[in-house]
Amino acid sequence: MRQLLFVTLFFAVIFGTSYWYTSSSFVCPVPIKYKLGDIDERFNLSKEDAREGLSKAEAVWEKEANRELFSYDEEATFLVSFIYDERQQMASTEEVWRMNLDAQEKAGTDALEKAEGIRKEYEKLQSQYQKQLSAYEERLNDYNSKVESYNDQGGAPEDVFKKLQDEQNYLASAMKKLVDAENDLNSLVDKINNLGEEGREKIEEYNNSVHKYNEVFGNLDTFTQGDFQRQKINIYKFSDTHELTRVITHEFGHSLGIAHVEDKDAVMHYLMKEKSDKLELSAQDKEALLVSCGDGTGLSEEVRSIIRKLLAQFN
Repeated sequence: MRQLLFVTLFFAVIFGTSYWYTSSSFVCPVPIKYKLGDIDERFNLSKEDAREGLSKAEAVWEKEANRELFSYDEEATFLVSFIYDERQQMASTEEVWRMNLDAQEKAGTDALEKAEGIRKEYEKLQSQYQKQLSAYEERLNDYNSKVESYNDQGGAPEDVFKKLQDEQNYLASAMKKLVDAENDLNSLVDKINNLGEEGREKIEEYNNSVHKYNEVFGNLDTFTQGDFQRQKINIYKFSDTHELTRVITHEFGHSLGIAHVEDKDAVMHYLMKEKSDKLELSAQDKEALLVSCGDGTGLSEEVRSIIRKLLAQFN
């Protein structure tokens, strides 16, 4: 009877432990062994860059946990793959569009800035021209007065006449310079007007393009950039290496059993667009990690670790 009770109790413990482990096996199954899966060549992503992103994503979580949570293993069945679909295609199109927008905006602002530079040059030359014109008019009036005075006297002495001729030649040369300066000023005015008009047209073109851009890409925040499916992570979309690391970090969080959190600045928020370049866990991320994985010293964590080691020996 005792033997039967012992056997029954033994199997009950085994069954209960198995049920508990199976039902909770998806909760922080660390260390998670994984490897790099397929990378669609259209991502233009090398294996080295992908591995670097994976390594940085590991570090984000392991730094907080202060223990190994992930382990890269070429024998692992857990895969991180890069699947190219319409999301990345749309992201690539958006990137090209944004580059064109930047070029349009720069062309407009460059034209307006150039116009402003020429306007300042014009104002400087205009000020010099007015001074030269005033000086010319003053000498011309003085010359005309002297000529009129000597004409009233029946003519100027020979030495005075020579000086008046020299002054007349000077005034003629000064007049030519003033005419040339005025033409240059008028040319600058034309340049200012043309550049200003060009700049305004380009800025208007840019604003119209921004409006179209917002119509096409304004609601892309909810796109799924990656997903976690028990034994694999698929990455669908990223714009640069920083975003790649953030997407992997987010999906690694799901693989630890962490759900989305409310904090918009958190790694585990469901939207990952327009985030800071600084990649670190928020307070809600840390709290979710502690709830899911504990501090590594709990009884349940130790039991899971022992069971995993035992199972690994039979695999």
